[in-house]
Amino acid sequence: GVSGWFGGKEPKGSKGGMPGRAGSPPPMGPPPPPAPKQGKQGKQDRGGEGAEGGGGAGGRLLAERQQTRMWLHQGLEAEGLAVDPREEAEMELVVTLIVSYFDIVRKNLRDSVPKSTMHFMVNQAKDKIQVELLRSLYREDLMADVFNERAEVRQQREACRKMLAVLQKATTVLNEVHSTPDA
Repeated sequence: GVSGWFGGKEPKGSKGGMPGRAGSPPPMGPPPPPAPKQGKQGKQDRGGEGAEGGGGAGGRLLAERQQTRMWLHQGLEAEGLAVDPREEAEMELVVTLIVSYFDIVRKNLRDSVPKSTMHFMVNQAKDKIQVELLRSLYREDLMADVFNERAEVRQQREACRKMLAVLQKATTVLNEVHSTPDA
């Protein structure tokens, strides 16, 4: 029975047992319909006064709680069952936890879509492009051109080498002049 799920005593008219087993009451009917979507692109409006009255998310949660309570009462009345307030609170808690769980799963799934796209499409394309670029860069016929030094660069390197030798000689001369004692 319903109260048997939460450790309470069986209500009058209950046949006992677990849901889906012989002697159990049939399901209570369809779950409550989802809250109406508001705002752009199907996102719920979480700020300001909502249609539920009472300010934003708090009003929305209150409306959802009332909707859940009505759904539970309709199902219990259809079966001719009665529950005490403690059992009702426990059933509401279970429904709230299930809804919260599915919200978390939905959020995780929504967050994993861009990651999967990046992993399977973008990284694969990046790797293929990199391989193709390296293949075109390291062609055998281009190796001689890539590693050959241009004549202008060779002349600049030689000029820099001569300038370095001259500057080192000048530094040596200056150090000798600076270190000689005055006569």
